[in-house]
Amino acid sequence: MDEEVFNTSIRKFLKKAGITSQIEIEKVITDALNNGEIDKDAVCKVSVQLKIDLSDDPLLIRWRNMFILMHSIDFTKKVLN
Repeated sequence: MDEEVFNTSIRKFLKKAGITSQIEIEKVITDALNNGEIDKDAVCKVSVQLKIDLSDDPLLIRWRNMFILMHSIDFTKKVLN
């Protein structure tokens, strides 16, 4: 196995997963703000489950505090549009 090719493949997957996750988090939070389900100071819990076909055990990655993310993005334009 070529380690460089393997690592590049993993990085491409993580980039895709990261970008897709960010888009989904922004969409869900923006929708919740627009629907009045949360306010701008809300704290959200987020998790990701990683499943590799060769393993029976999925890896659950949890992030308990999305407060920093919610305040680092200006949602006002998305909420008002």
